[in-house]
Amino acid sequence: MKKSIFFAALAAAAVAMPSCSNDEGVEVNQGDAIKFNVFAGKTSRAVAIENNTISQFHIWGVAANNTGDFFMNCDVKKEGDLWTYSPTKFWPQSNKVNFFGISAGRDGNYVDITDKVTPNYTGGVGGFALNNYTVVEDADLDVLYAAFFNAHKATGTVPMNFHHALTQLAFGAKCTNADLTIRIKSIRVQNIANQGTMAGPTSETKSWLSVDNGTDTEGDGWGVWSGQTGSATYTAPFFGNPSAPLTEAVANYSIDTTNGKNNCLMVLPQAVTAWDAVSHGANLVGSRFLISCQILSGEGTSKTQIWPASGDYAEVAIPVPAITWKQGKRYVYNFNFNKGAGYTPDPDPEDPNPDPKPQPVLKDVKIKVTVDEFQNGGTIGDFNLGD
Repeated sequence: MKKSIFFAALAAAAVAMPSCSNDEGVEVNQGDAIKFNVFAGKTSRAVAIENNTISQFHIWGVAANNTGDFFMNCDVKKEGDLWTYSPTKFWPQSNKVNFFGISAGRDGNYVDITDKVTPNYTGGVGGFALNNYTVVEDADLDVLYAAFFNAHKATGTVPMNFHHALTQLAFGAKCTNADLTIRIKSIRVQNIANQGTMAGPTSETKSWLSVDNGTDTEGDGWGVWSGQTGSATYTAPFFGNPSAPLTEAVANYSIDTTNGKNNCLMVLPQAVTAWDAVSHGANLVGSRFLISCQILSGEGTSKTQIWPASGDYAEVAIPVPAITWKQGKRYVYNFNFNKGAGYTPDPDPEDPNPDPKPQPVLKDVKIKVTVDEFQNGGTIGDFNLGD
């Protein structure tokens, strides 16, 4: 039954090469004042921050001769077509400056997370870390970071290209079995790490498409996550119609078709292991999806509900395939209900002798045919048929 449910994981570009029309950077001051261009990678709208929705970030500047404090340490805000900050800073005559930026937000609104950032100006090089960062309860906060090194008077406008620090998850489903009617009410992902530390980049955060054609989101110019821990369950934003049965076309539950919002989960980059289906409760091992659904069998008006046994909807459990979720990438999980629909999540607590193994939610009816041999009924006398 495991092979009856299929997963499609699409790693989408998290930081797109900004075009001229997406260049939101505007010169702030004239002369030798420090100016910024800001770029945020395009992954999706509304939840994720991108070029046309980033509105504010915090900047730290470290000059080569820093000895007692940061050269810059302030908010940079978009006001109209201008990126502004205060007080105005001017370029050192000879020393180079390294810049580090951090931003976060949801639905186009800036969220200040500077209290979770540890910046430093050690040795005039500087850097930062997100120490023991915990993904928020609704997993709806996009976190971005940027760095530009060795800037000087001749640099002109400082390009701050922001990378997405987290992983984005999206969900869809379809049914390719004409005998099944399946309706979905919600999708959860369970038992994933929600806390970790990211060391900031040690080189410029260039647009990754310009560096390696978008093949990876690790290496030079990227932060490094480590120490992932914790066990969290997140409910995906769900824009489906629970009363609408699945068809052979994928229903995308991460898109709000009324306003075009693409609302995905923002989770910690991590190596995911598949759910050990025998484990459950406090001893749950590995990660799994929990899909609240209703399943009926039959065609036309002759349908029988086969899941759940009572009520309209109940959750089925599906292991998350083993994978390493990387920062700055979106993974799309499309569930294809065909001959399988996952497993009962946990043993029935009311069953005095529960089977520790999860049971397939769909188990096809098999018919075994046997034909009894004619049995000897004995001889019943002689029949006199007359003269």
